[in-house]
Amino acid sequence: MSNSSKEISVSRASAASPTDALRSATILIEKHGDAAPFVAAERGDEMFDRGDTEGALIWMAILRAIVELQRTTRRKGEALN
Repeated sequence: MSNSSKEISVSRASAASPTDALRSATILIEKHGDAAPFVAAERGDEMFDRGDTEGALIWMAILRAIVELQRTTRRKGEALN
């Protein structure tokens, strides 16, 4: 992934925290819209296929954040703020 192609590059240091996963998720949603979960899952699969388990886990954290950000209904028993 290169900067010239405007792809998102996730470093282990920057994507280790939940806050950074949310930031990355937000960027992917802005760029890819409803396709964002598929993009994140694809990136995670690519990392896993290369043997980069840590990278795959980072992308799965980003995928979970995307799903949470795009969620439109409350979970059963979830409080309304």
